[in-house]
Amino acid sequence: MAAELDNVYSRTIGTLDENDVRYLRSIVRAQRALEAAGRCTIQFGRSRPARVAGVLALAAAKILDNLEIGHNVLHGQYDWAKDPHLHSDSYEWDTILPARLWRYQHNFVHHVYANIYGLDENLRAGPIRLSVQQPWQPHHIAGPLLLLATAPIAELAIALHAADEIGRGSTSSDLKSTPKRLRQDILLKAARQAAKDLVLFPLLSGRRAGDTLIANSSALVLRNLWIFAISLCNHYPEDVTVFNQDVLENETRGQRYVRQIRGAANIEGSRMLHILAGHFTHHIEHHLFPDVPSSRYREISYQVRNICERYGIPYTTASFPAQIASAFRNLCALALPPNGRKSFARRSRRHESGDWR
Repeated sequence: MAAELDNVYSRTIGTLDENDVRYLRSIVRAQRALEAAGRCTIQFGRSRPARVAGVLALAAAKILDNLEIGHNVLHGQYDWAKDPHLHSDSYEWDTILPARLWRYQHNFVHHVYANIYGLDENLRAGPIRLSVQQPWQPHHIAGPLLLLATAPIAELAIALHAADEIGRGSTSSDLKSTPKRLRQDILLKAARQAAKDLVLFPLLSGRRAGDTLIANSSALVLRNLWIFAISLCNHYPEDVTVFNQDVLENETRGQRYVRQIRGAANIEGSRMLHILAGHFTHHIEHHLFPDVPSSRYREISYQVRNICERYGIPYTTASFPAQIASAFRNLCALALPPNGRKSFARRSRRHESGDWR
């Protein structure tokens, strides 16, 4: 199985060409056009429908910047193109968390230790219980409500989570920096983002500063809600597996592939959904091949799914509404005491430490 997946990867990498770069540049142009149109409509639109359209355009621009452009560029998917504007080392995105810190915490910590309890920071969320391995506490009952409350400010929540991870001492030495300096970087980036969206553009609106502040804030909230929803669908449905740390003992390449497949979930939908989700709709393919351009995931997904079926590896995929519902059932079940969980969810998220070896 590992050899077959390696072959899928090498064939795909071998066919990358200017068309792949041209695709991303078209997305960048669309993102810039949406941002310009959104900001102009918010600034100068007189009618309520026009301002609503401006909010939607600005939110779409921020979503494209964060997901289809920023996330994928920061994975090094276009480093081979030698374009400094699309290179992971020089790219900076329109969000609070500095790109260099995200590259470490996401590209390394999350992807290398995907869905391993105690190592993958996506399974640590303060008072929210995200796996059966985490001992249940009474305050976990409020976890789903707390999670919903943080959805509108997901950008800030991610930055605070990163700062907390820095406090654990898990990033400073790897980034050749100090915890104090990394926290300063986060605060500085947050100040720049707030100055742009919440101060500069409202002030440029003169008497309509309040309306522009509300519109810009609305666009940020819509962006955060969308990223929150996509993340839920990718990481927390019922059929996604959480592993114990013993899977790392003598883990072979094939076993690592299985862990990446079982620790992710796909979303079925239209081409527009794929683009607006940054192709996180093919989360399994992304975890298998994170440096392959995201626009290639759809074509290789058929090959990956066929390989999974032939080797008896479950391939988790469903529609957007179905994955949202599954994730909420799972998180609500995890929030309940162990003896009250079975009645709420079809199945609890389980761990597999050796049955596929």
